[in-house]
Amino acid sequence: LEESQQQVLLMAEEAALTANQYNAESLVPLLPNRAQILAQSEEPARTGYEFSTQLNTLLKLQRFNDSLSRLLHATVICLQEGVGLPRVALLLMDYQSKSFAPSYVAGRDTQLWRNQAAISLEQLHKGEVLYDLLRQDQMCWHKKQQCAPALGALQQFLPYDGDCFVASVRVDKRLFGLLYADAAGKSLDERQQTEFELTAQLLALMVQQSDGKATE
Repeated sequence: LEESQQQVLLMAEEAALTANQYNAESLVPLLPNRAQILAQSEEPARTGYEFSTQLNTLLKLQRFNDSLSRLLHATVICLQEGVGLPRVALLLMDYQSKSFAPSYVAGRDTQLWRNQAAISLEQLHKGEVLYDLLRQDQMCWHKKQQCAPALGALQQFLPYDGDCFVASVRVDKRLFGLLYADAAGKSLDERQQTEFELTAQLLALMVQQSDGKATE
């Protein structure tokens, strides 16, 4: 996307986040979304340099001490455009309700997640993907048509069979959020796994640095 389009999307993301915080979710569908802008743009063929380009943008924002909101938004874009993951969400932890809520999203139908999807820690069950993930603190690759842990709470994000990645984001052992991505019903590959994991690690580092600056 062009820089001007990225700016429009960033402002829309921040406005949507504010609307959700003030229980004004009805305004969110009125805001520009990624699907609308992509529909107006020709989808270029991948060159193989998309991840390094998006990663450089992310590191540049970090270097210039940009706002945490912009860093979180850029992380989601890095996964969708850089890694080539069709649908991405960053779910932030709400300690008051002990639940995760999608705050930054990208991809087809992901705007609906903001109003309809939430994950309560108290409703997780032993044997499902997130229960095991949070106990072991390792990135999970749930593969299509594989005998693996039940999707459980993730079923609302992936209602049809397909691959997905999910990783917890922690800051000094404190749970900050969840990073989720899926292939919209298709399979993912090892390159995408490596780049997703690297992005998740970088996100944790950026949040930790931002948290440290806020307390100085």
